[in-house]
Amino acid sequence: MFTRQSIVLSFFELNNQDFTFTVYRTPYVDRRELNNDPGLSRYRLPTGDYDHNNRPIYDDFWVSLEFSETLEAYECSASTCNPLTRLYLFNLLKNRCELALTESKDYTLGDEKYRVRRIEFTIDNSFVEGNQVVWIEPYYLKSSQRFGFLADFKFRRDKNAPFNIEVQKHSLSLDKAGSRNKNFYSDRFNILRTFVAKYSTRVFDLSANIGISRHCYRIGHRMLHPKRYRFAENNVTGSQFMGMKEYGPFTPVQHRPKVYFVYRSEDHSVSQELYLALNGKTHSRTFPGMRRMFKYQFDRENVGGIEIQDFTLESVEAILESIRRQEGDRPIVPLFVSPLAEDSSEYYEIKRRCLIEKIPCQFVSVDLIRDPLEFKWAVSNIALQLFSKMGGIPWIVQPKTRSCLIVGIGQAHQRTGDGHVNKYFAYTVLTESSGLYKELKVLGNTADSAEYLHGFRSRLRGVLEKYYDDYDSFVIHTAFTLRRSELDAVNEFAEIEDVLKDFNTAKNDKKAIVVLKFNRRNKFFAYSEQSNSRIPFESTCIRLAHDEFLIWFEGLQYHRPTVSDRIEQPMHVQFTYENHPLDESKRLEYLQDAVNLSGANWRGFNAKSVPVSVKYADLVAKFYKEFQSLNGTDIDFETLRPWFL
Repeated sequence: MFTRQSIVLSFFELNNQDFTFTVYRTPYVDRRELNNDPGLSRYRLPTGDYDHNNRPIYDDFWVSLEFSETLEAYECSASTCNPLTRLYLFNLLKNRCELALTESKDYTLGDEKYRVRRIEFTIDNSFVEGNQVVWIEPYYLKSSQRFGFLADFKFRRDKNAPFNIEVQKHSLSLDKAGSRNKNFYSDRFNILRTFVAKYSTRVFDLSANIGISRHCYRIGHRMLHPKRYRFAENNVTGSQFMGMKEYGPFTPVQHRPKVYFVYRSEDHSVSQELYLALNGKTHSRTFPGMRRMFKYQFDRENVGGIEIQDFTLESVEAILESIRRQEGDRPIVPLFVSPLAEDSSEYYEIKRRCLIEKIPCQFVSVDLIRDPLEFKWAVSNIALQLFSKMGGIPWIVQPKTRSCLIVGIGQAHQRTGDGHVNKYFAYTVLTESSGLYKELKVLGNTADSAEYLHGFRSRLRGVLEKYYDDYDSFVIHTAFTLRRSELDAVNEFAEIEDVLKDFNTAKNDKKAIVVLKFNRRNKFFAYSEQSNSRIPFESTCIRLAHDEFLIWFEGLQYHRPTVSDRIEQPMHVQFTYENHPLDESKRLEYLQDAVNLSGANWRGFNAKSVPVSVKYADLVAKFYKEFQSLNGTDIDFETLRPWFL
């Protein structure tokens, strides 16, 4: 599907892509023999010899950009070694800044100790909390075979400044009034323009024959299909809310669970307000009621209420025991009308206790109910989460790849203050490509790294074995960000690949197995040239390399050009493993499934900025970390339906 829009990547290409430069090199040996010369870096360069197909032979060299009598001079073209070319471009820019920018506050260098070859240019330093900057770093855009500089806006918070609402305003996540900034894209784009106007004449001419373009790079894109949702009797539409309202849930609630409102005596009226809203009596335009939307009769037969003295763990345990005695074997779902903050230890203690008791529960904040505007828009999402915890299936998505199991893998390692891991925990959230939730399986939960890796391998293989006959393909979704200290000891990426290779060999590579890595906090940004908001359409897809893509899981809507909320930055998606070579059309099918899965989130009707395979794993990680800080019985995470909503 295509639509009329032009996209510019936050990338300034070089005006000359065909240049040469001189480096100084010596064959690679142990660094100790070179007296740990800090000016040397290791790169692969042509040796000067050729193989039998007349292709240059490469080997490792120690390389310096500075002249040295002890090193051999070697002439590089821009395409000889991309990482080395990027280093050369960074040095050109750094040298240009040193010559042209006399004010030290105009720019700062990235930490070269960690090879962060990035320069930050100050845009506004008038804030006590820190500076607004634009960073740029050399980059090679593989899809277009272009060298240049990636750029983006950042608020560099002062190390002594607290994180507060002013910081969020300066970061552009909030607007000047303190609301979510719906001009998030256009504000960032305007700052890029300010950066070009302020600095380009002084630093963009890197040398006599190499300069940086003054304009963001216009890049090709394609449109993946909009999400489609399936409801009762397989009715399909493009809106979650309207589809639910018109057709009803994909699968109604079974086994007649009873919802119990649990509230303090002083919050009885607030509880009543929530009950009326869930019945569609007070905010019928934004939520017409549980019976109308979810086909569940929200009456005295299926709803009860009980007062609690306070929301301590002891009081909640007593209430749960009382309800169970009264209801016997009938499933129950406590709905806590609570004054607790969602980051409080009491909140997590109660969640944990319900999980141990295998009781799904729902919290609704007293403060939220008392805020008429916020509550009006929140009621439908509260109802959606409640319905899902009661065992209903609101909707599924229309998949591109049929008979495909999505294996979302997450981790929640516990670390000490110095970054050392003292507890390893990994798990997988299994869904079908339709978004239908299957189960949650723990892959590892131990303090010993060797034991953890062994368990991780065997349990991941066990998941594949269990479902191998049920599906034609398997796609693993990950969102790991490994610390340097973990790379040698525990590398889940390597473990996943090893497991898949062994598994494929055992199964004779009969079924497709693919791994996708998702990165929300990536360094890429792009803008629409046609839209005043600068936001690309939802499902816009840019190819950065043959295995790397930039995708808008949420964005401008085709039927609604106005923007009512802040749209998050695009997601970077990379194919990191495939047991059979994939052509571009097949990659796009797997990406389409990922986009579809962002609409399968049952936490909210408009919660669709990330695939549920990744989002649900994040939620489990958050709960696990909090539960670990509490003493008591270990939890069986695998026993309930999606309790983490």
